[in-house]
Amino acid sequence: MERQYGSSSHPPQFNGENYGEWKARIQAYIWAQGDDVWDLVLEGYAAPTKTERTIEKRKIETKDGVEEKDVVVSEFQIPKPKIEWTAEEKAMSVYNQKGIHAIFVAISSEQFAHIRNCKTSKEVWDNLIIVQGE
Repeated sequence: MERQYGSSSHPPQFNGENYGEWKARIQAYIWAQGDDVWDLVLEGYAAPTKTERTIEKRKIETKDGVEEKDVVVSEFQIPKPKIEWTAEEKAMSVYNQKGIHAIFVAISSEQFAHIRNCKTSKEVWDNLIIVQGE
């Protein structure tokens, strides 16, 4: 089978021509990598985060007098260290990378220039759609 059509182990190649045909073939190839891989191409991926809180001790008046209590003064999301990722969070990251990889290795250098800085499979997919004028 010619490389342009792909196989179960190689994605179909895109050289900038016949985008509609390639798009249908690469969709099938990515979907064959797993439903979750294709879902992330369509819906997007966000790296895991965790809540960081700033806590201060404050004097609070109560009916029994003044007590010192911990009070949350700010709360925000920060990237979760990979060592703290759950099995599901790790799997979602892998699915995102599979989607990115499938497209990166399936396109010409000329097409790659448009997506090389993308960080998610959805971003890659959406940028290709824009570049191709779809």
